[in-house]
Amino acid sequence: MSSIVTKMREGTWIQPDLLSFAVKFALAAYVLAFVAVILVPNPYHVPTGSVLLTDFLSFWAAAREALVGMPASPYDTAAFQAYQTSLSGDPAAFFSFLYPPTFLLLVLPFGMTEFVTAFVAFSLAGLALFLPAMRAIIGTWRHAVAMLAAPMVINTVLHGQNALVSAGLLGLALVAMERRRHFLTGLLIGLLTYKPQLGLMIPVALLAAWDWRAIFGAAVSAVLFALASLAAFGVEPWLAFFAQAHLGTEILENGWVEWGKMVSVYSAARVLGLSSAVAWVCQGAAFVVAVIAVAVVWWRVRDFTARVCVLIAAGLLATPFALTYDLTVLLVPAAFLIRDVSSRGGLPWEVTGLALVVNLGAVTGGFGLYLGLPVAPLLVCIVLALGLARAKEKGADQPAAASPASGTS
Repeated sequence: MSSIVTKMREGTWIQPDLLSFAVKFALAAYVLAFVAVILVPNPYHVPTGSVLLTDFLSFWAAAREALVGMPASPYDTAAFQAYQTSLSGDPAAFFSFLYPPTFLLLVLPFGMTEFVTAFVAFSLAGLALFLPAMRAIIGTWRHAVAMLAAPMVINTVLHGQNALVSAGLLGLALVAMERRRHFLTGLLIGLLTYKPQLGLMIPVALLAAWDWRAIFGAAVSAVLFALASLAAFGVEPWLAFFAQAHLGTEILENGWVEWGKMVSVYSAARVLGLSSAVAWVCQGAAFVVAVIAVAVVWWRVRDFTARVCVLIAAGLLATPFALTYDLTVLLVPAAFLIRDVSSRGGLPWEVTGLALVVNLGAVTGGFGLYLGLPVAPLLVCIVLALGLARAKEKGADQPAAASPASGTS
């Protein structure tokens, strides 16, 4: 038993040859799964046969509506549900569009073609942003491609969701910051405003680090992004978006999206049978912890990997509205940790903790829905703990380690 514990503590239980085989097997299986979802009859298919019941249906339908001059339609729940029913032939299936019109601007090109082509193109676009981010962090294309074997990647792709886009933008922004290209960092962060709930802790981090160039870049990018959507669609969809702002809270509190599919502290409390009021108190406490952790680490600690782990984990801990596919953003701190562990070795339990997060991130919904075990917040807390452990180990006065491709501008 002591030998097993030692291997787990030191991370020596992972065998490189077996890991290489697992990566290749997983990548091949993912390609087959994606093809099967499109071609083989399965629950994703619908009576009309023209679309698939994935979250991407919401994005595609919203883009189609915008292209015919109705960009506010996705924010009218009744009208948008009726339109989706006409596309799928399934009146029970509905996917809300809770994003600001800036995201509508991003998905607009995908509405110009039929669904399957758009679905494949959207998946490839997410990978095209995610892969360079992994390459920029880890340093080689071989290891970047290996990151695609993480189950969270195929979970995102099969959902037709945008978490790879979020992870790619976050990864590239943080690499730019590490390389002291702070204004570019801000520009990339501004694009993340298409999904604002994932960026709640970014202003805290930038203020704690006193990074005014990044703050300015983010402001410029966010404003230009919003103005571009206004130029494309007018003010009506923005007014409709704010008018339906309450819908996200109603979905959360009423469990219209099963709490087991979500990753927040609020949803975990509801899975455990606690009332909405108590769950909000728990979520508020998590938010306070997240703010303190980010503020202290980004103010006092210079080790960049510690900063990344704390920032992204705290961001997920702070938001009440995030689903299983949003855990894909944890692959960004995972990539930083893998880079550092490969070059300088890891801290005790670091490799094992990282393996748990990467391998369990895609199945937290199953734990929550069928076993009543809200595992997702625990995985987020593992990444937070890894970041805090690194912050403690490196100390406030330890300079940040340079990445293999770091530089200045």
